[in-house]
Amino acid sequence: MLLYLKFNIIMKKTIFSIIALFTAAVAFQSCLKEDNVANPAVENVKFYTVDANGKFTEVTDLKAGTTYTIGVKTTADICTVWPGGDRITMKKKGTAIDSLDIDNNVLLTKSNCYSDYGLLNARGLTTSLNSTINGWVVAYKYPTAGTYSLTVLVTNHAYDSSNFKQVVFDAGKVTIK
Repeated sequence: MLLYLKFNIIMKKTIFSIIALFTAAVAFQSCLKEDNVANPAVENVKFYTVDANGKFTEVTDLKAGTTYTIGVKTTADICTVWPGGDRITMKKKGTAIDSLDIDNNVLLTKSNCYSDYGLLNARGLTTSLNSTINGWVVAYKYPTAGTYSLTVLVTNHAYDSSNFKQVVFDAGKVTIK
């Protein structure tokens, strides 16, 4: 009889332990599952000047040599701005001919044009969150007058999984006077 009671107690403890471990495993697994990740959307892209008090004023008439804050309102987790104002190619020594790599891609000294995405030394501008405009911001100064292609690259989480969502948003042409 004593042996039967010991066996009964051991079995109950074992069953309760298995149930507790199974419940914890299911709860932990459901917490780690990512929700269905939606494609990020860009609401708008605007240019601002910032005064000494930190107040943002929207600007529509842009001038070369003036530093502007580019503001992007988006649902994305990460935002990179490609203003297209800097594109410096490497030249062959003593000539005006562009240097090329082994794949016939132009060698860049510096570029923030999205058309150069993936080439060495082509980089978008890293943004930071700003609560005043409720979006991502980056400061940039267009060096010369002209028309530039402004592109925004937005990304949602799940970076190393199949749920990785990245959208290229063409913000249009920016005319600098």
